[in-house]
Amino acid sequence: MAGTPEDQAQIRQDLEEAFTPDELARMSARGLLIDATQTDPEHLGGAYFRTEGRPGYTVEVSQDAVGDGRTAVHEGVHQLRQAESRSQNRDRSGRTNTETGPFERRLEEHEVKKETAERLSNPRSRENVILDTNVIDQGAGLSREPQAEVIRTAHQQDRYLYTRSVDAELRKTTDPKKVDGIHRFIHQHEKNMISPPLPTPDEIARYPPKLKNDRYILSDAVKTGTDVIVTNDKQFCRQGSGYGPAMMRPKEYLTSRKNKK
Repeated sequence: MAGTPEDQAQIRQDLEEAFTPDELARMSARGLLIDATQTDPEHLGGAYFRTEGRPGYTVEVSQDAVGDGRTAVHEGVHQLRQAESRSQNRDRSGRTNTETGPFERRLEEHEVKKETAERLSNPRSRENVILDTNVIDQGAGLSREPQAEVIRTAHQQDRYLYTRSVDAELRKTTDPKKVDGIHRFIHQHEKNMISPPLPTPDEIARYPPKLKNDRYILSDAVKTGTDVIVTNDKQFCRQGSGYGPAMMRPKEYLTSRKNKK
């Protein structure tokens, strides 16, 4: 990061309040320079990707915009969408898509403004959320609703935690090589996977035996201080309650987040 120590501290605080540690890691995984050394009262910020003219990823924040609490987050959303393959302005190599037309650019800016506003509202009210593999399978693998919206909401409004047990079960119950959406999801999250200590036999015995492998996800949730587990499984939702994390079905989770706004 380039800029005065005060400006760097302010930008870092804005980003840490708006993005989860997992999201910040994905955003900067390919190298990211945040430049706050210039003054421009009209061009307050910009997000630049790996193009022929720029060898790396860059966020520029004018010194005039450092204190507004919005510009750094707005440009950060651009970079995160790029890193997560959600941007309208990218090609498969990660470069800005020069063939993108005005409609795609307007759509991308609209989506970024909307996501920025969501992240800036109640930034400290985020909760730690784990998604059961059946939610990921249907949302990321099959693009079904409301599971796909659950995935988006968990990333945008909460702190999404991708744990070792979720990763193991996802690889066991699906074939990432055959399901492109699952392959992308695992690729996006595996570098920042959280690996709490493996549960001992005594610890596993505390959980209902009928939950089987879900007991390991529940153990991860307890050890990471997870607030919510979202699952399609009625039995997991019922028998997994009472151990700390709130157990929610997809529609219940989405309703709870809409009520928080």
